[in-house]
Amino acid sequence: MRSSLQQCLNVSDQKFIDHLHRSFNDPQLAAIQWAAMHTAAGTNGVGSARRQEPWPFTLVQGPPGTGKTHTVWGMLNVIHLVQYEHYYGALLKKLAPESYRQSYNNANSIGTGSIDDVIQSMDRTLFRMLPKLCPKPRMLVCAPSNAATDELLQRVLDSGFIDGEMKVYRPDVARVGVGSQNRAAQAVSVEHRTEILLGKCREEVIGYMQQLQGREVNLSQKISGLQRELSATAAAGRSQGTVGVDPDVLVARDHSRDQLLQNLAAVVEERDKVLVELSCLFILESRFRPGGEFNMEEARSNLEASFASEAEIAFTTVSSTDPKLFQRLAHGFDMVVIDEATS
Repeated sequence: MRSSLQQCLNVSDQKFIDHLHRSFNDPQLAAIQWAAMHTAAGTNGVGSARRQEPWPFTLVQGPPGTGKTHTVWGMLNVIHLVQYEHYYGALLKKLAPESYRQSYNNANSIGTGSIDDVIQSMDRTLFRMLPKLCPKPRMLVCAPSNAATDELLQRVLDSGFIDGEMKVYRPDVARVGVGSQNRAAQAVSVEHRTEILLGKCREEVIGYMQQLQGREVNLSQKISGLQRELSATAAAGRSQGTVGVDPDVLVARDHSRDQLLQNLAAVVEERDKVLVELSCLFILESRFRPGGEFNMEEARSNLEASFASEAEIAFTTVSSTDPKLFQRLAHGFDMVVIDEATS
């Protein structure tokens, strides 16, 4: 019998469940499961019976050396993986509706058993809650000190996350706060990246803008081409049907379609990043216009907010959660993690 996770995710995601059981002990896995239930705790459909919701937070407590940071890394991995599987699913349903097919179990209960039950429930709930073309999920990770914040950030930068096919991937991250002495943290610091941009001369800014505009045109053409190819593939599949078709041919047809969908998602993601970079350069471009009014502090604030806004996970100290910067963000956060919290 297939596991509950395999019933709603890719078959290969069972490897991810096995990875969790190998990588975390029972108390750590229980903490990850409980945190995952928060993502699963969506609202029921209209007219359905109200169910008991889990507590709105997870407290992970233990003496030094018991793997709390390792456990938090696991929490981030699990929730990020499921959130972004649905984000890309929603994106592809919008961009290639004739090609994208996925069935979901419509059960309404929150999983309270094994970790794969909980992830299945997260999967169902996200499908109910996310619109067809949804904003990217975002997370905020806070700690009381630069050292504690950078330890978690370093773990994500070094180890990355594991996806359902057991491949390592690295989410887009940003470090907010200028107090870090960690070189890796400084490289993704919104303040550091902002100062690099502000230090560019007119020729560098204009030249890079032209380069990015060319890339954006090229990527948009690729997206249109992939959409046409997917539409043609879907039409050919409908005309051929499945009755009497060699099973190997059907498998190859599905594999080809899935590869096209993956390519489409990757190109759309790349174009989005180009557009973000362009938006940052447009902030700087006004600096070099004859007679233009350019406010350095306003530009600095806008650039920092732009870098923080586009990060999938933002890391900061509790004291560095600058309300002015976060008020400029175009979104809130779907999950907040506070490491080494004290009463």
